[in-house]
Amino acid sequence: MPLDRAPELMGRLDNLRSLAGMLPYMKDLMAIGDLTLGQLGARFADPLLRKALANSMLDESMPATALLLTLGAMSKRAAGFPLGGSLEFARAIERRFLDLGGQIAYRSRVERVLERSGRVTGVRLADGAAVQTDYVIAACDLRSALFSLLDGSRVDPLHQELFDHGRLYPPAVLVNLGVNMDLSDEISCFGTLYELEQPVAIGGKRLPYLGIKNFCYDPSVAPAGKSVVQVYVPAEWAYWEHLRADRAAYNAAKAEILATCRDQIERRHPGLASRIEMTDVATPSTFARYTGNWQGTYMTWILSGDFQRRYRYIPKTVPGLSGFYTASMWTNPPGGIPGAASAGRMVVQILCHEDGQRFVAPTA
Repeated sequence: MPLDRAPELMGRLDNLRSLAGMLPYMKDLMAIGDLTLGQLGARFADPLLRKALANSMLDESMPATALLLTLGAMSKRAAGFPLGGSLEFARAIERRFLDLGGQIAYRSRVERVLERSGRVTGVRLADGAAVQTDYVIAACDLRSALFSLLDGSRVDPLHQELFDHGRLYPPAVLVNLGVNMDLSDEISCFGTLYELEQPVAIGGKRLPYLGIKNFCYDPSVAPAGKSVVQVYVPAEWAYWEHLRADRAAYNAAKAEILATCRDQIERRHPGLASRIEMTDVATPSTFARYTGNWQGTYMTWILSGDFQRRYRYIPKTVPGLSGFYTASMWTNPPGGIPGAASAGRMVVQILCHEDGQRFVAPTA
């Protein structure tokens, strides 16, 4: 994804330069741009390859570009990961912000954006305190920002169209197991998709495959000689949203998923179940509770050729309110940490442009 300039600031010359850089790849991109993974897999005669490609991201209807661009970045060694996981990644951002003179107020939930005469003036916290600001940058769930932090009266038509018709990445249940075994050579750190002898019912869905991943690539995740294994289970938001109202049923569903996943792993790695020392099950409701993400998704809109032709970019501002910006993965689909980070960078570029300042981003 281009980082040099926010799309809102790109003029005709910028667009021509971007197009020129893409020209060598246009033929290939046009050939696969509208293909789904299922359609890509169908091109192969070998049954294993056909199924593997179609289900490589656990959804045959996903765009084929999602797989190809991911593998492309990996082949160029441009797809790393932060040691220590998301916490250490966040701490690195925190250190940089504090070094630049910033201040952070944790455990200070924002309840409302304050405004006067079409301009933001600050935020009101959950404890009633008001904080005066020149700008408000909402680095959170887009729907929450527009309908909770704001009053829902300032929604860009494109935002509303996406809420009404945009296709979201499906949410997931993550089953994590701490195992008193070194599984570095047995379970892939990239993740292995197992075809089950018979589809199993998990969380309201019948699944023919089970994805299992080992976090052995990060020594901070588990002590020496032990492993953290994660099972990724595609889920339905409606199923878990309904269960939230009945705590006993919700806990029973989590326990059932845990037992099913433990049984399926034991069939492939005999003896593993008896060596499990800790478990943790995160459902779409868990994602929603911790992050506020709409429908518990961990990404945002699914990109396709049609999506990219239809939406050149997603606005980071709202109609009729100056000084308010959205800088989250929702304005830079398909999302994830890289999408969120570059969205924040773009908002700062826009602020610099509006203030007549040169945007500078030193790397050391």
